[in-house]
Amino acid sequence: MGRTQSGKNNIHLYQESGLTALELTRKANHHFYDSESWIPASIQKQYAKTSPCPELEKAIADYYDIRKEERTHTSYVYNKVDLNGDGTDEIFAVITGPYTSGTGGDSAVWGRLYKGKFQIYQSFTLMRTPIIITKDATNGLPNGARSIIVRQSGGGAPAELIQYVSHDGEYVPEPFSNLDNVKGTAILCTAPGTDTKKLTLTHF
Repeated sequence: MGRTQSGKNNIHLYQESGLTALELTRKANHHFYDSESWIPASIQKQYAKTSPCPELEKAIADYYDIRKEERTHTSYVYNKVDLNGDGTDEIFAVITGPYTSGTGGDSAVWGRLYKGKFQIYQSFTLMRTPIIITKDATNGLPNGARSIIVRQSGGGAPAELIQYVSHDGEYVPEPFSNLDNVKGTAILCTAPGTDTKKLTLTHF
């Protein structure tokens, strides 16, 4: 009987009832990946909301046609933010689950609560939290739309920064170089102790 370690695997050789067997198992990964490490220290962080938003949940389930039995497997994080500079907070949410996620990231929506319902303005793919909302509008005006900066990774592609810029109310992805001069807030950050208390689509 013996044990050895090789790379990412544990190798266990043992003998039982006159037969020799080889057991190969994957070692536990104790390395913690800090998904917020790319955020500059100059960028303020805003924790994701921890209270459910039933109107948002219903809109997500309807929009992605998520079956009832899959809603417990679909989680979301959200923050209130004034994206279009109209003085009223909208909601930006990232959704993780079998209907909304892939190797390149998760889906996201932004919109607003209106007369008891959540209206989705636009949806996104290949999203990972946190997400930077710039302090200044893209057009430089006080009442203009802020831009959205995300770090895309996964699916075998190298990580890259993408900036979503509003054109006539619709956000369009554009190449982005660096964060050196960016001012803004990183939303959807994870508060200590809340990572295991994810909101699911079960409150409507």
